[in-house]
Amino acid sequence: MSRLTQDENLLEQPETVAEFFANPPGWLTSQLKVYRENPELHFKPLCTAVAAMILGDGGRAVEVADEVRRQLADLGEPLPEEGGE
Repeated sequence: MSRLTQDENLLEQPETVAEFFANPPGWLTSQLKVYRENPELHFKPLCTAVAAMILGDGGRAVEVADEVRRQLADLGEPLPEEGGE
């Protein structure tokens, strides 16, 4: 990969959860279909994927969980129970 392509990819990476949901990658649509089947079960994996994209570390899912919940609510998606994370 050329240096220019790497820089372009970095520029396209969202910096916030809101930016990520405003311009989602194609895989998010599929992930949300799975999430809708069982929000309790799939909320953590969704947060892990979002944290990996935004923070570069899926292990930091707890740091994005509240904002992911807000974005899901704004989209009218079902939400897990508060303790279901």
